[in-house]
Amino acid sequence: MSPHWSSEVHNHWLQVGVETGFIGLALFALVWVSFFIDIKKTRRNADNWVKVVTAGIGAATLNLGLHSFIDFNLSLPAISFVLWSFFGISSGLSQMREGTYSNSTQRGSSNKPIIAMVVSVIIACAVFSLYIGHNTGQNAAQAAREGRLEQARVLYFRAMRFDPFTAALYIDLAQIENAIGQYSKQVVQPLFEKGLSLEPNNPSFNLEFGRFLLQQGEISEGLRYIERAKELEPYNVDNWENLARAKLAAVQYLREQGQEAYATELLLDIVAMPDEITKQSNKTPERIRDLARWPLQVTPKLQMTVGQAYYLLGDDDMAAMAFESAAKDKDIRQEIENWLDSFQKGQSLNDIVN
Repeated sequence: MSPHWSSEVHNHWLQVGVETGFIGLALFALVWVSFFIDIKKTRRNADNWVKVVTAGIGAATLNLGLHSFIDFNLSLPAISFVLWSFFGISSGLSQMREGTYSNSTQRGSSNKPIIAMVVSVIIACAVFSLYIGHNTGQNAAQAAREGRLEQARVLYFRAMRFDPFTAALYIDLAQIENAIGQYSKQVVQPLFEKGLSLEPNNPSFNLEFGRFLLQQGEISEGLRYIERAKELEPYNVDNWENLARAKLAAVQYLREQGQEAYATELLLDIVAMPDEITKQSNKTPERIRDLARWPLQVTPKLQMTVGQAYYLLGDDDMAAMAFESAAKDKDIRQEIENWLDSFQKGQSLNDIVN
């Protein structure tokens, strides 16, 4: 079974608890209690048509509520919109049955239908705008995949005009402009920052911004964002691999700048990662780790990076052990050979291991 990564708990009730605490969860539960009380009041001595309507609303709402115990369905705006509409209809029917929606209230509210229509039109226009933005963004992504970068750039700007709230549009556009190479840091970086302001806890966005900053020579800041990606998804080994490779790449730049102490610090961070992964993995009970292929384990790719770090630290014995473990993957073995050749020391993997 391949690991699946999600920022949503597959239980909306737990999601509410995680995001808002016990008070928020209690208030959310109170809304549901109030809804069913309204349904009960409305059905008391009601006409058949009212009973049919409330039965339909109650059944549909109960279905959404029960399903949300095993899914994050209510995190999807389209579904939550329907749910809260049901809550509103139920409350309105209950007030009408109890007479709290009085004639005096109606006489003083002659403009309410007009206001409701205006609000509905505004919402419809906003939804249509977001729909156009989404479709345009999809076309932009397709153009980018096909290598039509300038066209993709134009489409992303158009998508952002219709949908200024989707973080991925800003991040994708920043990557496009960075790939084109004609735009300065002052142009590209604000796009990354805007995207991250909309989704600060997105691991991929933190990773891409970190990589961009490394390209600009901002080593500490770039590594901070890549480290943040790992912290957001600590059980995704890809994030550990990305961080290790980023630190290894930074070492070469730092040594060229004469910052040997900082370079050594980063190398020591890399060689400590296997132990850190073990500690992180052990935080989860063994019975959970046995349910499926546990995603957090030291991979050949990470072992290769650890071996490279040991090699650059001058510890050939530890480098040999890491390389030997990583070289069980044939593709990784060739990568190691190519990397060693790049140092022109006349050493092959066999020379080091043996």
